[in-house]
Amino acid sequence: MISDLNYSFKVQLMAEKRYIKHLYQSFKKTGGYILFSLGTVCSILSFIFKDSIDISPLLVIVGTFCLILIFTFFDLSVYFYNETLNNLPKVFKVINRDETTILLTEYSDLLQIQGFVTIYCLNEYFEEYIGYGEVINIQNDKKVQIYLKEIAITQTRLEEIRNSLIIKPYVTSKIIRYENCKNY
Repeated sequence: MISDLNYSFKVQLMAEKRYIKHLYQSFKKTGGYILFSLGTVCSILSFIFKDSIDISPLLVIVGTFCLILIFTFFDLSVYFYNETLNNLPKVFKVINRDETTILLTEYSDLLQIQGFVTIYCLNEYFEEYIGYGEVINIQNDKKVQIYLKEIAITQTRLEEIRNSLIIKPYVTSKIIRYENCKNY
């Protein structure tokens, strides 16, 4: 129980460090230093010339701070959105035993045990259908085993194109028809 809490705490701490790291990178990327410097100079100038300017120095400071926050968090949200788009698992290994083929892939939150996946190969401009399978195990080291139920190419060809394979956790109409016919 204590080791589970320690693991949970470590995972949370790593996530917070990762978030802070990306927050800082977004701050730099959006010109946070420049905006901060410009805001500081404008604030100092507004304090010096407060009698001849109708703008409050406090308004300049708050406005600059809000601009920095808006730009930084917008860039951060775009980064995390793009990161979630590229969360499809990569294939480590193709295991062929007799007539059975198993793909060993990296972990993804999108995959679950007994979930169906569709496999495609990226050819220059389009994705070619390769087959579909079922997630049969998620190992302790977070590698995922996918049993291929249907393959449109040979097992040796599958091994050759392993790096071009795309695993999508979608249930297609073809899978539904096949599984329904198999059960009757």
